[in-house]
Amino acid sequence: MPRKMTTSMIIPTYNRPESLKKVLDCYVKQTVRFDEVIIVDDSDNNETKKLCGKYKKLHIVYFKKKPEQRGMTISTNKGIRLAKGDIIFLSEDDMLVKKDYVEATLRFFEDNPNAVGMNWYPYSIQKETFNPWKNAVMRFFMLGQYKKDTSKVLATMSEIQPFPLTKEVLPVERMCTGTCAVKKKYMKEFRFDEKLTEYPVQDDLDWSYRLYKKYGNLYLLKANKALHNVSFSSRMPSKKIYYSKIIYVAYLFKKDFNQTWKNLSIFWWGMLGRAILRTIGFIIRPSQKSYDNFRYTLGALISLIFHFKNLEKNPNYFKRNM
Repeated sequence: MPRKMTTSMIIPTYNRPESLKKVLDCYVKQTVRFDEVIIVDDSDNNETKKLCGKYKKLHIVYFKKKPEQRGMTISTNKGIRLAKGDIIFLSEDDMLVKKDYVEATLRFFEDNPNAVGMNWYPYSIQKETFNPWKNAVMRFFMLGQYKKDTSKVLATMSEIQPFPLTKEVLPVERMCTGTCAVKKKYMKEFRFDEKLTEYPVQDDLDWSYRLYKKYGNLYLLKANKALHNVSFSSRMPSKKIYYSKIIYVAYLFKKDFNQTWKNLSIFWWGMLGRAILRTIGFIIRPSQKSYDNFRYTLGALISLIFHFKNLEKNPNYFKRNM
């Protein structure tokens, strides 16, 4: 295949050299290799740097950040600033890809010159299941839900996901950073929100939805080109995660949606739904995990009520005492 476009891959990582090794092994086997693989490292050791030095067949651009700069969104933005390719790919340090991943992506952009960005359906090693009752409840509260061949971002900062996906190419309102690629001019214009630190809930939704609202032309491809080999290492303590899922979602809602009565009603209805579902979950299946889920979610919601008005100024206020 004639090569007309250059490529950059950006991978933020943090203390996951074993997982990252599997990813880089996939890149070595590509039918068309990346022109550069940018590794932005937040690790507190040199294991990732040592690993990158072993891959002589890849053009790896390694960047080690200072501890005070730590964070996924900061890392991704640093990679975007460094990237030189015509097509900029984003991935995670546990996303495995088929050997024609780069070639197939370039072919898509060649065949679809008006496309701004695309992402491959992120298949998972954990088999997907569909529960119609759960989906109905989530739809009632306008939270994350499934609908055939449909992609839509909701005012609850949740989304309608295309499941089942029957179309080979589907126009979408958002992309997942694990399997996406965007033309350089658009990637350089839109950056990730660096106020989302540590566990950046919905950072890719916010970023890609802003891109969609201005330019549209984002696509999801059905073909099985990527597999999410989920790594649970280097996760934050649960309380921060639960609070982030509430506070950051509210911050992004205020940022990405007009504050009309309709949107505000939908947003708070969704928050009520979260509280009800966490409560029911604890009652039905009492455990330490469900108890933490229940109490931290309610605690975050109560905190949000008092801080909602000025949330955009400091969405990280809740981390002061954690």
